[in-house]
Amino acid sequence: MMPNRSTGFTPFFLAYGAKAVLPSDLDHGAPRVKAFDQDRATEAQQDAVDLLKKACETTIVGSAHYQQTLRRYYERKIRGRILKVDDLVL
Repeated sequence: MMPNRSTGFTPFFLAYGAKAVLPSDLDHGAPRVKAFDQDRATEAQQDAVDLLKKACETTIVGSAHYQQTLRRYYERKIRGRILKVDDLVL
């Protein structure tokens, strides 16, 4: 899954606070799966919560910046229109 252009994160990460672990990673023993330690899981979970909070703040700022950039782009493309009396519907 590719990161969203406006946020820089994948939707899965924003929802769950971690990268997705694929079934093939479990079957083939990916380094991330091998590095899992049950004893450090609670500490890692707290770190993940902190990371998620920072990611959400970054996402909000990045999303606002992206929307402003889009707004400026579309405002440049808008051409003014002068209404004639004949165009008005009374």
